[in-house]
Amino acid sequence: LALSSDSLNELELTDLALRQIEPALQIVTGVSSIDVLGERDYALRIWLDSFRMATLGVTADDVTAAVAGANVILPAGALYSATQSTDVADDASLNDVTGFGNIMVRHDDDYLVRVRDVARVEIGAEAEDTSVLADDKPAVALGVVARSDANPLTVASSIKAALPAILESLPTSVKLDIVFDETIYIEASMSEVFDTVVEAVFLVIVVIMLFLGSLRASIITLVTIPLSLIATVGVLYVLGFSLNTFTLLALVLAVGLVVDDAIVDVENVQRHIDQGHTAIDAAFIGSREIGFAVIATTLTLVAVYAPVGLLPGTMGRLFVQFAVTLSVAVLFSGLVSRTLSPMMCSRILKAGDPSFLKKLIEGTFEKIASRYATLLRHVIKARWITILVAVILGAVAVLFVHNIETTLAPAEDEGYLITIFQGPQGSTLEYMEPQAEAISAILSSVPEAVHSIVLVGGGSTNSGLGFVLLKPWNERTRSAQEIALSLWPQVAALPGVRGAVVNPDPLGLGGGYPIELVVKSTGTYENLADIADQIVAKARESGVVSAISSPLSFATPEIRVEIDRDIARELGIDASTMARTLSIMLGGDDVTKFSWQDQLYEVIVELEMSDRSQEADLDRIYLRDLQGTMVPLSAIASVHDTLTAQSLTRFAQERSTTLSAAPRGGRSVAATLAALEAIAKDIMPNGFSLDYSGPTRQQEQSSGSTGLVVAAGFFTILLVLAAQFESFRDPIIILAVAPLTLVAGAFGLKLLDGSINAYSGVGLITLIGLIAKHGILIAEFANQRRDNGEDKITAVIAACEVRLRPILMTVFAAAAGAMPLLYASGAGANSREQIGAVIVVGLLLGTFVSLFVVPAIYTMLTPKTRRPLVTPPPEHSPSAHA
Repeated sequence: LALSSDSLNELELTDLALRQIEPALQIVTGVSSIDVLGERDYALRIWLDSFRMATLGVTADDVTAAVAGANVILPAGALYSATQSTDVADDASLNDVTGFGNIMVRHDDDYLVRVRDVARVEIGAEAEDTSVLADDKPAVALGVVARSDANPLTVASSIKAALPAILESLPTSVKLDIVFDETIYIEASMSEVFDTVVEAVFLVIVVIMLFLGSLRASIITLVTIPLSLIATVGVLYVLGFSLNTFTLLALVLAVGLVVDDAIVDVENVQRHIDQGHTAIDAAFIGSREIGFAVIATTLTLVAVYAPVGLLPGTMGRLFVQFAVTLSVAVLFSGLVSRTLSPMMCSRILKAGDPSFLKKLIEGTFEKIASRYATLLRHVIKARWITILVAVILGAVAVLFVHNIETTLAPAEDEGYLITIFQGPQGSTLEYMEPQAEAISAILSSVPEAVHSIVLVGGGSTNSGLGFVLLKPWNERTRSAQEIALSLWPQVAALPGVRGAVVNPDPLGLGGGYPIELVVKSTGTYENLADIADQIVAKARESGVVSAISSPLSFATPEIRVEIDRDIARELGIDASTMARTLSIMLGGDDVTKFSWQDQLYEVIVELEMSDRSQEADLDRIYLRDLQGTMVPLSAIASVHDTLTAQSLTRFAQERSTTLSAAPRGGRSVAATLAALEAIAKDIMPNGFSLDYSGPTRQQEQSSGSTGLVVAAGFFTILLVLAAQFESFRDPIIILAVAPLTLVAGAFGLKLLDGSINAYSGVGLITLIGLIAKHGILIAEFANQRRDNGEDKITAVIAACEVRLRPILMTVFAAAAGAMPLLYASGAGANSREQIGAVIVVGLLLGTFVSLFVVPAIYTMLTPKTRRPLVTPPPEHSPSAHA
């Protein structure tokens, strides 16, 4: 929130912010704290005059002691009688400028010295080390921080609802605008995902209707969607999860997955009805026939998400909710397919003359299945060639996708941009304010800008941050990244500061530079600063960064005062007296508080600003010796000019500095980081090393984690399948095509110019579970036929021919559910596009490969004879026992 006015100054605006606005916002449910930025809080300032103090024989200690003693704010207590108590209020406090000016500092026989004789007393600002510009106007900003357990959308809505009442209590000349709101992106992203859920449901319905060609069969299958999703939302509620971007994204994918088991069930029952069985007999035989396969595929898809918990830090916490949501949905869909679907099949499905549409669909599938079986026979005859061709294609694809970069999360258009700028070491607020005005003008000139806010100071007066809030996504043609590219030359051209325009971190891990490279050394800080400066200079020269800086710089001017202890001892002045005097005169001393307008404010004693603008002014600071004579500082101390560092840091117990950088427009963070590391390693001598901090550290920690999680998912499925099949042979056959499928998913990323990140990594994990379902359907049904006496080649060809239709139906249903992700737009589109590309491309290409590779490997690895795992289901109806 930005508080501004054409008639009130920053002091008056700060008073309104602290007295009226902050208390009103603090009581809003879910608010943790209110940060007031650019504030000019009231204070009573006692500005000392060093010349008059020396003339009248007054020291800084004299003034602070007098002020503290004359203004006392303490409870006096109460008087008690047998029947009544009476409070006693003292009148020992001062509450106006005149009162403080009249405080007696010295009283000698000849003269009386008051505060007003040696100082200027006024009500001014407590500190002037920060400033804020909102839409190019001076302002006071109020940042609302929500509690960690609060819903940010609810908090933002409550804040907006409270603003009209707050505005009514403010003067008419005051404006209170929302100039920055992170929840806009969250709300827009969730809205987009909600729309995606609806689109996914529609596409899945269309696919099922086209494949089944029967309204009755479609209804049985589609009932699974609401039942599974509603039950899943109920479980999320019990677990304390919210409907956030990640749980909603899981529900989008669930739409295409929860119908899989029902599709297999309905298709198999309908097949038996078409063969002449009654509906109830077909339901019994068909559901039992594919029961093992359905349970196996359900457990497989659930098991693949178990390793998601291995993801580190923020990513792990976020994607665990995704994994739990999808797993619960799949479990419920499996339960429905084992219970409700067979019952509905026995009551709804009927034999009889099929419709024209169904005849057309059936005829088409029969032709496809027949030609597929014919082709498969040739493939199996040349199975070694088939495997070799698959391996070669996989190797070629790996070469194509091997250079896909790894990121923590894809860059998103979050509806705002951040500008970071920094002035020379030791720059004052007066120097930085014109630079901030120039930054503000650049941000406000953006055609897509709604509001801009620029902040200077806070941590240090030579640095600042700017934010520009952009129009909604559907109201602009340029993305935030494109706007950032257009702003970069303007910010880089500013002569007084170094700045960069960066995109906010997609996972909210920070609002600063996207690259933080730590340079560590066992040597001196001076040597470390020299090496860091060389790296910075080389990086700027290389053109890989738009901005880079090192906080370790021995360029901050410092005046060092060294006391001559022998002379000081002779004069009776100790080091603590000198240090305390300098602290009061140059740094200010919060001596006491005063009550004004029903509020307590600081009373600050400090040397007049005009009396300390240059080094020579230090000699105008006087101390009193044992004889009561005023002695200048130069009599007991010497002054030396030097350059020093603002701060010294350590990382992992070593001296360090952190290089903060932003990529030049068009370059990725990963590529820029790699280039910086190469530059640093080329420059650093022995005794130096590199590490990472902030978002870069998260990135490096997660880069290996994504591959680890995918590998762990693969082996988890292998173990689950081995437990179900009581053998490792069948699981190996089923998962043999998984590596090729993962390469196909990576191929989808490459086409989209995506990256291996948390989102695409979860897509790859999902892909393993989905592609394993095909192998399970083929291998399990082939095993059944072999248990009935068929040879392995005949059995696997028959299994593939019979299971082709449910496999294609589940593939296209899952792809249809993920298709809206692939064509996502608006807030959070990049993340959704990448997970959609992995699933759609990987599933379609992987399925095509699996339909030939799995049967070929099956005939290679299985023995000629097979020991039945279970007793084959009886080929007779339950009614036969009646």
